Amino acid sequence: MKKFEIPEIKIPDDFVFEWPEKHIKTCITYWFPKLEGLPVPKTHIIKTGITPEEQIRYADCDNIMEDKIQKLVTDIKTHADDLGYPAFLRTGQTSAKHEWKDTCFLKDDQRIRYQVDRIILFSCLVDMIGLPADVWAVREFLPLEYAFKAFDEMPIAREFRFFIEGGRITHEQPYWPPDTIKDPDTDDWEYKLAEISLLDDKDALSLAYEVADRFKDDEGFSVDVCKTINGEWYITDMALAEYSYKWEPEK
Repeated sequence: MKKFEIPEIKIPDDFVFEWPEKHIKTCITYWFPKLEGLPVPKTHIIKTGITPEEQIRYADCDNIMEDKIQKLVTDIKTHADDLGYPAFLRTGQTSAKHEWKDTCFLKDDQRIRYQVDRIILFSCLVDMIGLPADVWAVREFLPLEYAFKAFDEMPIAREFRFFIEGGRITHEQPYWPPDTIKDPDTDDWEYKLAEISLLDDKDALSLAYEVADRFKDDEGFSVDVCKTINGEWYITDMALAEYSYKWEPEK
């Protein structure tokens, strides 16, 4: 599978940059505390103090924040050891999960530094001007009800995205559009994907409505939920609706 390419980045000496305000509400530190009492993965949040300038210069192979990175790696290991392996790694904004084994999937503690570097580089390249990597989260790895694996051996599971606003669900969709699947590990993946894309469980809808009620006075958000092998639904991610991928499944 082709990995994302890293272009040469030239940073002016007088570089000054601040992240847009939209990243405040898309960060896990904003929406996760509002989900207290609802089913979510156990989550340990790490605040690094990494500045936009440090992040961009680091992507340009500048060791400007080496001390912060070393401390981050140590903190990630401490939290992952506590939660148990495998664990799930992400920033406050993204997990770069399509790179799976090289980014968010912490099988053990042997490649944490490498995976941190990959997520930071991805964060610098995505979303036009990049995403902040100042906040990180080490999360419980949920054993999902998945149908097959794709991308970099990532489980393709029963997941759905709901769009909420004003206490209502305004749109619902399977998480995985068929045309986004790359390198599936089975020939009948389309049939299996169709099976897990049917929203036939009232518990998933009920959970989405609970989240909608908690965010009824906020802006529109997307809410991602997934089903574990024991039949329970968990909330795994949220973001502002206007920055969330939306598609219309075929009827």
